[in-house]
Amino acid sequence: MPFDPISYALAKNAMKYSKSIKPDWEVIAEVEPETDVDYVEFTGLDINSDKAYVIFVTAKNPQTSDTRIKIYVNGDLTDTDYYSQYIHATGTNVSANRLNLPYVTFLGAGKEAFAVVIVSRSADGYLHAYVARCHRTGSEAELTLVHVASAVTFTNITSIRLAVDITGGIGAGSKFILARVKRP
Repeated sequence: MPFDPISYALAKNAMKYSKSIKPDWEVIAEVEPETDVDYVEFTGLDINSDKAYVIFVTAKNPQTSDTRIKIYVNGDLTDTDYYSQYIHATGTNVSANRLNLPYVTFLGAGKEAFAVVIVSRSADGYLHAYVARCHRTGSEAELTLVHVASAVTFTNITSIRLAVDITGGIGAGSKFILARVKRP
């Protein structure tokens, strides 16, 4: 293959740029319920100072009914104040949909899920959450990318609640880790 000076310059600059980006997160809360619960909540937050949060979710549903984990902020538990757009892949099938609720991840009956949720607040005050999630295991593995956006604005995000639709839908031993961008 002949030498391509343009591709070489682009690759060299990309490598230089990637070395200058140091995503450094500071864990500020960890929750591992000892009993089955309906929600996990993080309070005392200040997204205006912290800029963004990342939540690592490893959850299991011990119940016999399917449920969803949804994200709420600042005590606003009204589903219709949020929208979620998702792309879902299972096997060779890919689907997409928009829901008028803050859908983070699906938890099948007796199943588990893993999700990484990045939370921010736009300059205009809207919640934005980007979710990369996977659920099920082995040959049933599924992948979903989700964007949750609020239809209402917030001057700050001071609490985040991850809740399910059924009683005890977040099983004992599930793990929730909240981190913020590390402060200098």
